[in-house]
Parts: sequence; structure tokens; C-alpha cells
Amino acid sequence: MQKLFFIITLLCFFSFSVQAAEKEAWNADGQFRRAFVIDDGLSALRKSPKVTSTCLRRLRVGRKIFIISSIKNQDGIKYYYIAITRRTRGFIDAASVVSPSQAGDDARLMRLIEASKGVDKIVLAQILVSNFPKSRFCPDALLAEGEAAEKIALELSKKISRRLPEQLDKELELERYLLNNPILDKYSRLGINFYIDTEEKFYRYDGAVYKQILSRYPRSLAASHAKEKLQILIKPTEE
Repeated sequence: MQKLFFIITLLCFFSFSVQAAEKEAWNADGQFRRAFVIDDGLSALRKSPKVTSTCLRRLRVGRKIFIISSIKNQDGIKYYYIAITRRTRGFIDAASVVSPSQAGDDARLMRLIEASKGVDKIVLAQILVSNFPKSRFCPDALLAEGEAAEKIALELSKKISRRLPEQLDKELELERYLLNNPILDKYSRLGINFYIDTEEKFYRYDGAVYKQILSRYPRSLAASHAKEKLQILIKPTEE
């Protein structure tokens, strides 16, 4: 009986620790609303809610923040007073962020996804899918992420066609060096993976988000596009 009590206590403690780790310690009670930076053209963290105020720092796209309060300045522009850490706080243009608790922010985020390119498009799409899981825009966001990854694969292929990575061990296959190329690191951190087309010797996106669309949203319009994409991207060995 004592052993069972110990196991239950240990599990409860572990569960609490995991939940606490998911939240910043200084916001463990969730009193501040979670939000994300989506437009670095407006994401200056300022001392006061006006564009002429000192810029403390520029926040990158995808940065998680916490909204403490909001205010409209004399020009009628809405600013959020936000926290990044316990000690780092300031004002930011409200149009530069979205919050899962704000109605309609998923639609606004989707508009920016459609207008963005490259890594920013991928980051914004992942914000929508992860933080607005019930949004009707999730299939379209995943489709946009996949299309962005395909374009990146083409750009990477052009780069390696001009300059192959240094291959110190000539007895190893070039493919191993191409797949470990440092230019792939930032995409790997976003969960975007590529493979090498062995015939053409260029990068191809592995199509992971297209498979997600077919699995999670099989009746969506995006699913038909995803199926077509996979038929093109699929490896010869998988046919």
C-alpha cells in the first residue's frame, strides 16, 4: 500500500512538473494572455505606446509573449503592454501579434501566411495549426507550409548546384554530406526535412505536412491538393 501511494505521489509530482515547465514560472497561474509575434515590421518593443518611443528591441516572428494590458494612444493606435520575461516588459503595436484567446485572430493570421514567404510562412503556419487547432484555416495553413518547404527545396538545390559541400571522406556517399549540410539546420529545427533525389542530385521536401492534411482533414479542399503534391514528391522506393 505504501509503495502504491509512493508511485501515485511520484506521478502527480511529475505531472505538475511537466505542466509547470510548459508555462513560464513567473506566469504559472496563467494570469497573462499568451500571444505570438506575427509581423516583424511592427514588432518593436517600446518604452511607451507611441511610435516615437525608444525601441528596446525588435521581436522576431514566432516569439511568444504575454499580454498584460492594452491601450489606445492619441493617434488611435492600439498597443499591448506585454511581458517577455519577468523583468523584460514594454509596449508593442497590437497589429504585430495574435492571441489564441482573441476571436478572429486566426483569420488575420491566415492573411499574413498567404502574404509571407520562406521561413516566415512556415513559422506563421505552425503558429496557426498549433495554437488555433479548431480553426477552419488549419488545412490551408498546412498546405501553405508544405508549398513554402517545396520552394525552399528548389532554392537549396540551386545553391548546392553552384557549390557542393566539402566532402572530406571521399569514400562516403555525397548524399550523406548533402543531408548533413549546415544550410538545413534551421529548417530541421522547424521540423522541415528534405531528401535527395538520387537521379537529379537535388533536394526535395519530404511532404510530411501533406500527409498530415490527408490524415487530419481528409474531406477538406486542401486534401485534394495535398494528394497531388505527394504523388509528385514521393520517393521512387515508396511507389
